[in-house]
Amino acid sequence: MNTGISADKIGSGGIFESMRSYGREIFRLNEHINRLFESAKSLNIDIGYSKAEISDMVAAAFKEREIQDAYIRLSVSRGLSGKASVDILINKCRIYPASLYREGVKAVTAVPEREAGSRVVSRTKSSDFLYGVLAKIEARDLAVFETIVLTEYGMLAEGTVSNIFIVKKKKVFTPPAHIGILKGVTRGVVFELAGGAGIDICERPLTRHDLYNCDEAFLTNTSVGIIPLTEANFRAIGGGRPGPVTKRLIEYFGRLTMS
Repeated sequence: MNTGISADKIGSGGIFESMRSYGREIFRLNEHINRLFESAKSLNIDIGYSKAEISDMVAAAFKEREIQDAYIRLSVSRGLSGKASVDILINKCRIYPASLYREGVKAVTAVPEREAGSRVVSRTKSSDFLYGVLAKIEARDLAVFETIVLTEYGMLAEGTVSNIFIVKKKKVFTPPAHIGILKGVTRGVVFELAGGAGIDICERPLTRHDLYNCDEAFLTNTSVGIIPLTEANFRAIGGGRPGPVTKRLIEYFGRLTMS
């Protein structure tokens, strides 16, 4: 496992996966490894190992650290010499306050809309993440939890590190993958949970108007799981409190991660 950054990696581009464990179990490791290899293929990066070998490397590094509720970052750098380098970083996962799940979080939409040329990169976990960094800075400056990035047509795409869902008349909607969003692992879990619970869910292009006028909204990513979104661009969503569908999905997600 590499822990430093060599000169060979600087400016060479790369991909990564962010994972976490619940207790001593890495959540959806196979899905993360599969997505890593999809990103590598899209960006023409030869990882140099099989999926099984990478999975074993992550498992071995995780076992060695003995951290409960760990954050795991798996990075693959292309390398200027043409040989990829694999790095695994493991730390304690940030645990968000329970109050955020009870009360919800705030978001704004990005002022600079994402360019069409970023679509391929946005569907990969690429280290070339400038637009996301700028949008995250905007969220920090406005003291909100997340920035929702827009497509070149002004449609909702995704958060800088999250996927977005809205609920209208008890039906769940999320932007379609083909517009150039990252298909988050937790996003996929929401589809599974909703299907098992009899909750209607589908992909559909969404506007800011849809977001402002929905009954509920929530965000998903590896670190937070499912978290209610109760304010967007300084407008309350629904009643400004987490809604019943969101609460139900959070409950089911909690059961899944504890099983």
